[in-house]
Amino acid sequence: MIRTIVYISNSVKLIEENTLNKLFLQTMLNNTLKNITGVLIYKEGTFIQILEGKAPALNNLFKKIQTDVRHNNITKILDRMNAKRLFGKFHTVLSSRGNARQLVNLETFLTDRADSSHSNTLLGLLHPFLNKSNNSMNALSC
Repeated sequence: MIRTIVYISNSVKLIEENTLNKLFLQTMLNNTLKNITGVLIYKEGTFIQILEGKAPALNNLFKKIQTDVRHNNITKILDRMNAKRLFGKFHTVLSSRGNARQLVNLETFLTDRADSSHSNTLLGLLHPFLNKSNNSMNALSC
């Protein structure tokens, strides 16, 4: 079984693109080493992240996330077990320079799996962040 956690939080200050790109790279490297998959989206000072992995690895990561001083108001909005990963083969990095195309890819990826209630739930949670007309969004999938 794979555990999925989705949380939302606020950055304590707006993050510049260069700093955000470094954060995304570090997140991708750390999660890959721990066999954690998912998506991290940053929009106008708000993070939403989907994390998938074995329960012990996610427990440790989420404890670390809760103590990270770069954000606050961390609210877990989904925590459940699933038979398999949804983002196991979805590897796309999204940045402010390619948001529209990449956001369409993410939305299409989730929509194509609409037969899965898990995919529908995640699509619903991400919907406000998939506004392609907003150029101030950055996202990472790993």
